[in-house]
Amino acid sequence: MSTSSFSGVRYFFVLEYDGRFFCGWQRQKDQKSVQATFEKALSQVTGESQMSYAAGRTDAGVHACAQVAHVTLSRVYDHDRLKRGTNFYLKASGVVVKRVIPVSLDMHARFSACARTYIYIVSNTSYPPVLNDGRVWWVPRPLPAEKIKEASRFLVGSHDFSAFRASHCQAKSPFKTLDHVTIDVHNDAFFFTFSARSFLHNQVRMMVGTLVRVGQKNLPPHHIQRLLQHPDKSMSGPLAPACGLYLTAVSYDNFTISSNSRMIF
Repeated sequence: MSTSSFSGVRYFFVLEYDGRFFCGWQRQKDQKSVQATFEKALSQVTGESQMSYAAGRTDAGVHACAQVAHVTLSRVYDHDRLKRGTNFYLKASGVVVKRVIPVSLDMHARFSACARTYIYIVSNTSYPPVLNDGRVWWVPRPLPAEKIKEASRFLVGSHDFSAFRASHCQAKSPFKTLDHVTIDVHNDAFFFTFSARSFLHNQVRMMVGTLVRVGQKNLPPHHIQRLLQHPDKSMSGPLAPACGLYLTAVSYDNFTISSNSRMIF
């Protein structure tokens, strides 16, 4: 390959991070972001200062078990060396590189993704969490699992999710298609799993907060259906705290990058 035709080598980096330490994925002035932390460590290995692009621009406090970020570098690197070297400079930062995958230059971590999966964890014990403090939403009042599961089924499909978006959400349309929703209960913990091509800002946290409200209040499961048919944010539940949310999988046309968030609970 001639030098004139060489335009770089693109890698997907699979990242895990503890959102408690960061202002979110995206670089922010005078704040610690995952993006800036990762890029600084990588540049110390490669000697290059390259921008990274993530599959999900997670907010402050949100965790990731399988965030995907792509970087285009000037030459071919040994995958293991990239991983080990970057992790050396990420020590004690709250971020780790789990895998490095070479991809074609037309692959984009964000725009090539066809699905993202988030898991939200609610600790439903009568006592506050200690080992998982800052990693789950503690809801001490007992929640009715079957009622919440029934309510969650109304969320699946294409809907106007205006009642489940942040007031400052920049999406042009409130319509989204939720492909998959499951709720599993293990050892007094609720695992809410949501999969879709994309989500509105705060959509997952608003859906969880509203489902918990349905469980706690004297509201029927079809309260969710009413909110989708006649959006009214005043009738939605609270915004669930960021600490319980994890980006756990990103799917592309021919492969899925995933991890199991239950390893932390």
